[in-house]
Amino acid sequence: QLDFVLRHGRKFRGHRANHYFFGRKESLKTTNVDPRWLERLEGVTVVVSLDGSRVLTVYRNRNAPKNLKKKAA
Repeated sequence: QLDFVLRHGRKFRGHRANHYFFGRKESLKTTNVDPRWLERLEGVTVVVSLDGSRVLTVYRNRNAPKNLKKKAA
């Protein structure tokens, strides 16, 4: 699931980490995948180190893009 979010999620670049968010927009763009599985992934954010070598944390928040845009600015 993490790999799926990293490949298909929206990327937000931060000062200390990159955030990959999988939301409703990404779910609608994705085809050939069980919709029930995609629904469970909606709102998942994976936080990765800047060099991409480590996953720092994973959390679920459907409103995350609002907060991530503020952090990236």
